[in-house]
Amino acid sequence: MTTITEYDAHEQPTEEMRAKWKAWARMEAKDVKDHPRIDDPRKPTEESGFIRTSSITKEQRREAFSQFGAEYADEAKEDVTVLHHPLLPGLLIAPSLVPPAVQTAALDRMLHRDLSDPQHQTNLHLHYNLPYPEVGDGQGDAPRSLFSLAPESPVRFTPKDPSVHKPLSPKQDYLLLRLRSGDAIYMTQESRFAWHGVPKIVPGTCPEYIENWPARDDGQFGAWGGWMKNKRINLNVRQVRD
Repeated sequence: MTTITEYDAHEQPTEEMRAKWKAWARMEAKDVKDHPRIDDPRKPTEESGFIRTSSITKEQRREAFSQFGAEYADEAKEDVTVLHHPLLPGLLIAPSLVPPAVQTAALDRMLHRDLSDPQHQTNLHLHYNLPYPEVGDGQGDAPRSLFSLAPESPVRFTPKDPSVHKPLSPKQDYLLLRLRSGDAIYMTQESRFAWHGVPKIVPGTCPEYIENWPARDDGQFGAWGGWMKNKRINLNVRQVRD
């Protein structure tokens, strides 16, 4: 049996896998949404092939959500089931782990507060010079939010090397997971070395409670209303040891 130390974290996917990826990426959205090949963790386990392995308790969720503010603790209404699939050992899935109010709170902190701080570097910083709003350009409690820049702003993410990058405006042999807003996956054991990615974001599936973010009821960031409707934000958390 292969041990985890024998896996090559840099191994490339096979040509067969690449071809399957491209096929799903090119498929029409209407054909993807309810395709029988999709592994949907929100279906009953007797239909989906997933197996209940543990749960995240209501108390654990309350403690975690309260880190965003005491008012978010009550968003934890119940325990959340953790699932796994026999095909990919170590891949744990927690459907509906993060409720709508906590999703919005996380977006506010990540994109308004953290990404607007030049000290917080991202992969884009390797290749682009990023624009930042001046202090006082914003409003309310988000004085330096990137969303203080209007959507039609001429400001661009300019490439550091224009020759490489263009300017940007702001049987079952694999699992084909359908993930929805609020779902979480945890990659442990062998699944840490699984080739993975997002072949398609299905249009029209953004929940109503978040599709107008970051526009607020008081009019702040109103020009960005609808920006999230066809977007996907993927929050990755990694444990790093010396």
